[in-house]
Amino acid sequence: MADIFLSYASEDRERVRGLVGLLESHGWSVWWDRSLKPGETWPDVIERELSRAGCVVVVWSNDAIGSHWVRLEAHAARQRQILVPVAIDSVLPPDEFTVYQTLDLAGYPSNTHEVQLQELGAVVRTQLRRARRRKLMPWAAALLLLLVPVVGGVCWGSDACFASGVHDDVGEVAQVLPPENSIAILEFDYRGAVDEIYLARGFVDLLAAQLQTVGYLVASQIAVAALPDNADIALIHNRLRVRWALDGTFYQSPAGVRVSAQLVDLETGYQKNNWSFDATLSDMVALQNQFARTVIEELDVPTRTLDESWRISPDVQPDAYVSHLRGLDSLGRGQSLADIDAAEAAFADALRIAPDFALAHAGMCRTKLRRYESLRSVEYFEEARRHCDQALGLNASSVETTLAIGWLHQYAGDYLQARNMFETAAALDASSADAHVGLGTALEASGEFAVAETHFAQATVVQPGYWIAHNRFAMFLIRRGRNEDALRRFEFALELAPSSPAALNNLGAALMFADRLGLAVQAFDRSLEIEQDAATYNNLGSVYFLLHDFVGAVQAYQRAVELSPDDYRFHANLADSMALLDAVGAARHYEIALGLADDLLSINADDVYALSSAGAFHAALGQQQQALERMTRALEHAPHDPEVRRVAAVTYLRLGSPDAAIDQIGRAIELGYPRTLIAQDPVFEELSERDEFSSAISSP
Repeated sequence: MADIFLSYASEDRERVRGLVGLLESHGWSVWWDRSLKPGETWPDVIERELSRAGCVVVVWSNDAIGSHWVRLEAHAARQRQILVPVAIDSVLPPDEFTVYQTLDLAGYPSNTHEVQLQELGAVVRTQLRRARRRKLMPWAAALLLLLVPVVGGVCWGSDACFASGVHDDVGEVAQVLPPENSIAILEFDYRGAVDEIYLARGFVDLLAAQLQTVGYLVASQIAVAALPDNADIALIHNRLRVRWALDGTFYQSPAGVRVSAQLVDLETGYQKNNWSFDATLSDMVALQNQFARTVIEELDVPTRTLDESWRISPDVQPDAYVSHLRGLDSLGRGQSLADIDAAEAAFADALRIAPDFALAHAGMCRTKLRRYESLRSVEYFEEARRHCDQALGLNASSVETTLAIGWLHQYAGDYLQARNMFETAAALDASSADAHVGLGTALEASGEFAVAETHFAQATVVQPGYWIAHNRFAMFLIRRGRNEDALRRFEFALELAPSSPAALNNLGAALMFADRLGLAVQAFDRSLEIEQDAATYNNLGSVYFLLHDFVGAVQAYQRAVELSPDDYRFHANLADSMALLDAVGAARHYEIALGLADDLLSINADDVYALSSAGAFHAALGQQQQALERMTRALEHAPHDPEVRRVAAVTYLRLGSPDAAIDQIGRAIELGYPRTLIAQDPVFEELSERDEFSSAISSP
């Protein structure tokens, strides 16, 4: 079956070919091939495809308005409420269809109509989502009961209401059956001003947080967004592995909002209940709390908290609340700098209106930390600290505040305090994957690798559809030298977030570690098509570096430095490539890299990656004593980290100690660093004639 049925006059076949390509580029299937197979009749084929499609795009033209078939197909689409009309000539549709807003594509394809074509994609996406929702609506259940006399109800979507055990390649943690208290909040259909859709998204995000507060395992909204537009109950149940699904519509008008929703049991296919609430914009906080209470009471699962800590304070000013929703929406979309900019602006608006709004301070703290993580600039850490302190003083029991404070301690190198905060967050919300990721990170930094792994794994259990949990687990596995296991995790993370540039970049890095450099470049290129990101350019430069294409490496590293000038890693890699080209300026970039690494060490004196790198920079600048002091400290703190061992090898080689370098290379390989990358690394080329080096990099 196809997602979209394209209705057009046969005379327009070549003109609509481009529309087919456009729709297919969104990942939708389109039925438009008018040829018949042996034994088929035209009316049967049309009826079958029309009945299965989630959307019918009718292309009106000079020829189409006189076509009997196009009129019949448009009429059938209108009856099913799945009609999306467009006009490729300056014509009016037949009278019975003039009530529909028709997208003007007159002159297509000679006139490209870029804005209108983008609108067409958005309209079709909305229509496909509505078609999916109609499968879950109460009247649909009643209709099916009339057609299929099943005692007690009907199973929707497929012969089996659900299937367990998917994604065998990611290990046993992915085989957990959905817990009774697990739920996915699907993307609410939004009907209102396009530039205010954040209201619906923010409403859903806060509802998810409220349900988590009382003990519910809520599927990641990123994983929900990655569902196909025509996803049925079986696919939702399989992909997200949750028991319940909440679906709904968010209507907005100048008079206010109406939120309608339905709760569906994904194991049985039954609708448990449905509701509708109205409110003015000034009553949005009350609406949020009323809706959350209704869902919590309907689910009726015993919770840990007997108080109402899930409630948003009714004293929050409506405008601040709306700005907070806008910030959550931007922060939840991804990890791009554009999203961070939008989130920061929204939280700033909320705090301008309500300076004591604790959730907005927590949101701003998270935003500043994300910017610090992306750009490595100390000023953002200090700004994050100020907002976290404010949030802590206003609402110390908030899970969001506790998590943010935990990450502050983590970045500052106070791993015990970070662990305590993450444990507190996990106690407040056992379903928080972020709390378990934080615990895993703090325990790893303390050298407790086995316990750390259990928490990274637990994060993927409590929120199996949360791509960031799988991504963080994979990064842990890379650092432990388990590269193939990490690659499978990264692949699964990308499956959950196929349009995430960060997921693509990390998959590319894992492919590089697996010596699949061609595939790595493809992943990096796909990531850069979505977002111009410094880390991705850096990784692309590293592939060129391994291939001994130093000109290409310099160009990629220069772009990384332009995008993120405060990251010591990018300056250092640029310096390495320039040095091998004997280019002027390599020393200057080593000096800049050293200064930036020192800035990070002023926050966390035990940051082993900044510490070991600083040792390598000192060695490149001929500063032997400082190089040895810093490298010794790094090895004392992280003797089991393969990357630290590799950097130690670079440092000792620069200091004129090839035997010590080869010893460190052997230790790095023992800890899981890929032999092939060591063998290809131009930095170690001068060791290639030594038997000890050949022995170290040879396969066991």
